[in-house]
Amino acid sequence: MNNEQMKKKAFEKIDRHRLEIIEMGRSVKSEPEQGYKEYKTAEKIKKIFTSLGLAPQSGLALTGVRADISGNRPGPAIAVLGELDALPKESSIDKEDHENCESIHACGHFQQLAHLAGVGFGIKPIMDELPGRVTLFAVPAEEYIDLEYRQQLKEQGLIKYYGGKQELIRGGAFDDIDIVWL
Repeated sequence: MNNEQMKKKAFEKIDRHRLEIIEMGRSVKSEPEQGYKEYKTAEKIKKIFTSLGLAPQSGLALTGVRADISGNRPGPAIAVLGELDALPKESSIDKEDHENCESIHACGHFQQLAHLAGVGFGIKPIMDELPGRVTLFAVPAEEYIDLEYRQQLKEQGLIKYYGGKQELIRGGAFDDIDIVWL
């Protein structure tokens, strides 16, 4: 299969799953969760990865989800990232009750996750024509907020770093990745 044929096949698969991708993005947007609390969002991503026939790893840095798609020969390992977390709404920032403050996907992470799903649907059917590996990776806790909660997680020994990517690096989740695309 030449490059144009692969592109056509990938775009057809993405288009065929367009509504599923859009619905997942809307669903994530409608249920925003703050860092290290993205359990519903992680399940939505895990469901998409499983629907692709992949075997996702979940619970990475608490809520991260990763799935690998291997090519037909050795080559670079490329990770495509989407971020799971949301921010508190301005009206809820001063609340002492952080557990119940309202959140919003002000940074568009729901769109990143829809993009991540689209990459999965597009690359999976052509990966047997390509070298290397593509890793679909939904990463937690990108926004540096709710530090009291994160400090509690540190004290419980659940994390060492406040940020999700730092925690994933500490846990070795990027050790086999050559290139990261966000």
